[in-house]
Amino acid sequence: MTTRRTSTAKPVMTWLAGIALLAWIVPALGQTLPKSPAAGQTEAIPPELLPPAGGSSSSKAAVSGQPLGPALESPREILDMLDQRKRMLDRKEEALRVAEARLVSLKSEIEQILAQHEQEVKTTEAARLATATTKKAAEQKQAKAEADARQASLGQLAKMYETMPPEEAAARLEKMPQERALQLLRLLKGKTAGAILALVRPEKAAKLTERFMAKP
Repeated sequence: MTTRRTSTAKPVMTWLAGIALLAWIVPALGQTLPKSPAAGQTEAIPPELLPPAGGSSSSKAAVSGQPLGPALESPREILDMLDQRKRMLDRKEEALRVAEARLVSLKSEIEQILAQHEQEVKTTEAARLATATTKKAAEQKQAKAEADARQASLGQLAKMYETMPPEEAAARLEKMPQERALQLLRLLKGKTAGAILALVRPEKAAKLTERFMAKP
């Protein structure tokens, strides 16, 4: 019976010792730990953590618990940035308008230059054609005048050969180039031409007669 009471008393004594130890530890911890501020109260800041008396507004704001300066100025910076961007876009738009107006002006100038150049080309071509036509007409006129002069000269020569004795006419005809002799024979009367050819050497007379019978 004594043994049973002794075994039961040991756990009770251990439990009472633990309670006594906790009773001693809790007050000790309460003295060492800082107290939490009550609801609605501001926690006191130790003097060594306070800023100097002449500190900046940012330091004061940080101590007082208000938002810092950059946080308050951020919307203003965004507005300034947007305003700067708008001014930059306005300048670009104005530059584009000026460039577009310049392009329109340059296009008009180029069109005028091209039209003027085209007109100059047409005028030059017309002048060239007129000059070529005039030159050709003058050349044709000169050629006709020369042909008429040669024909007139041959006509006069033919009259001379008609009045010339046939022997003398034949001797002169043999010395002429073949083409000139043919031209002269065509201008002579048939009787006179036959009489002159009868006195020309047979070889040349045959060639002249063959060419004379052919078409001129």
